[in-house]
Order: sequence, then structure tokens, then C-alpha cells
Amino acid sequence: MTFADADLARLLVALAVLLLAAHGVGALFSRFGQPAAIGEIVGGILLGPSALAAGAPSVQHWIFPATGSSAAALGAVYQLGLLLLMFAAGAEMRRLCSVMRCGRWG
Repeated sequence: MTFADADLARLLVALAVLLLAAHGVGALFSRFGQPAAIGEIVGGILLGPSALAAGAPSVQHWIFPATGSSAAALGAVYQLGLLLLMFAAGAEMRRLCSVMRCGRWG
């Protein structure tokens, strides 16, 4: 897998858009008293085929191509993000369980 300059630019733009959307929507959710993680997930959904592709399909296909080296790299980033999300959820569940067993709950 080799990266041309255009593929690298697409990858960096896609990562920047993903991070900005996740952080922005997460902060908005936090402001309304909701978990930031849910807002980050909603930010990702808004960039997917359900919202961005419905409103601006050419923009969505340019930022997130279906084929090519940048698509493969983005796929790896998606999988890493999912792995980290599951790890964080498991760590939070473990923390909650240890708090409940110690009698410090409520």
C-alpha cells in the first residue's frame, strides 16, 4: 500500500473532520448534561451515510473514499477506535462494579 500526496491529504482531512465532529458534538452533549461519549458517537453518525451522504454525497465520498489506500488506512483507524471504545467501556464497568462491592455506591 503506497500513499500518493492526494491520498495522504484525504486521510489527514478525514481524520481532522472526524476529530472535530466528535469533539464538537461531544462538548455540545456535555453542555446539556449528557455523556460526551454519546455525543462523539452521534458526531460520527452525522458524518456517515445517514446524514452527510444524504445532504452532500460528493463531499462524503471525497472525504471518506470507499476504495484506495486512504480507505484502507481509515478502516484501520475505525477498528482501532472501536477497540479503544470497548476498552474504555469495560474499564468503566469494572470501576463501577468495584465501587458497588465496596459499599460506596449511593
